[in-house]
Amino acid sequence: MAELVEFKLEGGNQKVWLDRLEKEIDNLRTSLDWALEHEEIDPALRLAGALRRFWFIRAHHNEGVERLKTILDHPKAMQPSPARLKALNAYFFMLWPSLAEIQPRGEEALALSIQLGDRWNSAFALLWLGVGATAQEDYSLARSYLEQSLEIWRELEEKTYAAWSFVYLGGVALLQDDKPRAQELYLQAVPSLRKAQDYPFLAIPLRRLGQLAMSQDDLPNAAAFIKESLQLNWAVHDYRGVGACLVALATLSLEQGKNERAIKLMGVVDTALEFIRTPFLDFDQKQYEHNISQLHDQLERPTFAKAWAQGRAMTLEQAVEFALKETQV
Repeated sequence: MAELVEFKLEGGNQKVWLDRLEKEIDNLRTSLDWALEHEEIDPALRLAGALRRFWFIRAHHNEGVERLKTILDHPKAMQPSPARLKALNAYFFMLWPSLAEIQPRGEEALALSIQLGDRWNSAFALLWLGVGATAQEDYSLARSYLEQSLEIWRELEEKTYAAWSFVYLGGVALLQDDKPRAQELYLQAVPSLRKAQDYPFLAIPLRRLGQLAMSQDDLPNAAAFIKESLQLNWAVHDYRGVGACLVALATLSLEQGKNERAIKLMGVVDTALEFIRTPFLDFDQKQYEHNISQLHDQLERPTFAKAWAQGRAMTLEQAVEFALKETQV
């Protein structure tokens, strides 16, 4: 079932299949536990490898990382195989917000994919090696890996995954403060992701385009991009993405001098982080920390505490409605 659903999680009906897996989560857990207990390692690798997007989108990040690590480290999982390669690439996907362990396993995945003649997984391994190099601030190496992944995706006519390479290349440009290049790359990613209806990942370049528009004082476009990103994340209940969009809209409120609205949104985000227990992507985390610092500096303590409490009292659904309704430019 997990393998049949795996690629349905990238299309327009993904919420249906995410909900289906959510209902089956106890069965999925029991199956993985049974497979490990009985040393049925190949099925365990296949099952865990197929669940990467479900775990990532639906706030089961920590569970996914731990389960994949446990299975990959099992003595009987060490033999080179397509199932191990799939689980390795799923592991990198789960590590995306916290990338310290990508490099050695990424090199293993790339070597294994070459050994197996698996071009698709070669591109996937190169993608994550690029993301890992970005985290290590080796931007030249990151671009090299990501451009190699893009070349293979184009060769395979995988337009949606090519868009992922554009998104990560945009991230490299953004971290190097090359905002025009970042904007160009994000704009290249959007049409393919929109056509594929890959909404959780479409939401990322849209949010970045909004943040870039904000840096150019184009607040109307900033609001439009970020609100669309929020709506896409909320539609599939990608709570990490929802929280990141609320952070971005709080930044927009700060730009408008609407500090109390900003702190309400940040109060909601604080509650959401307790629920999802997964880290933001690096750029969103930095924006979160910047907002908190700015608001502490600009608001008196009683005003801050009151607005913060009002934000924390909202449900996530109420916060999304508040953010979409109140964010006017």
